[in-house]
Amino acid sequence: MLQTRLLTAAIGLPLLLALFIFGSQRLVFSLFFLFVAGSVYEMASMFLPALHRRIVAGNGTPMGKTWVFFCVFASVVLFALSAGPYVQHGRGGIVVGFVLLLMVGTFSAATLERSIVNMAGSVLCVAYGCLPWISMWELYQFGSGGRYMLLLLVIVFLCDTGAYFVGRTWGRRKLAPSLSPKKTWEGVMGGIALSMGGVLVFHAIYGFSLAPWWVLLMAALLGSIAGVMGDLVESAFKRFSDVKDSGSLLPGHGGILDRVDALLFAAPVVWAVLNSYQALK
Repeated sequence: MLQTRLLTAAIGLPLLLALFIFGSQRLVFSLFFLFVAGSVYEMASMFLPALHRRIVAGNGTPMGKTWVFFCVFASVVLFALSAGPYVQHGRGGIVVGFVLLLMVGTFSAATLERSIVNMAGSVLCVAYGCLPWISMWELYQFGSGGRYMLLLLVIVFLCDTGAYFVGRTWGRRKLAPSLSPKKTWEGVMGGIALSMGGVLVFHAIYGFSLAPWWVLLMAALLGSIAGVMGDLVESAFKRFSDVKDSGSLLPGHGGILDRVDALLFAAPVVWAVLNSYQALK
């Protein structure tokens, strides 16, 4: 399992970095489009049946795939509106999209319980699996060569790496034992420290041409914390759904959500820090 995991990372990570640095915007947009569809599909496939099972408690037929694909369709339309060439229409599209999800969910089943499950579950699945990718797309467009998207990857991956090794060596106090038994406070602190140090090195690699160092440290600090929370939130969804992995697309890594759970929470925070600095300049 470990060998498969390392092989997948050794092949996938360089390709991903090359795509962000040298790939065209159209190619990156297409990749994000697929990630949105895959993220929402995994989330809806594991969460909606579990929500139905726990709330409806077996009253009526089990939930089929129709509502899952409806969530995927809604998410890719929202992403296309918000990240495509007509981005000025995207904000209104998001509002209209979620209103339509609520409306369709309300009239989608014969019983009140199933309607509430469809309505609440679909909104949560689309919000969780789609909206953070809009923040990632805007980070990608922030600077040439996808440098701020790479900054996000540095923040999240170094925090995850530091948390693993520091937690394994010195970890004693559990962070959230009911959600992730192996995570410790010591590991999280080590991960945040490595992430903050890493962004300074990243800043130097780019000739100190990014945002001021204190802005990058703030982005690393808050982004790392958000990333840890994202990992715990996905663990909560998986435990609620009684599954080990969100999917099986990536050998040794599980599904898409198992790899991007921290990115989904860190991206909006890092984008907000950088965007706030730009607005206040």
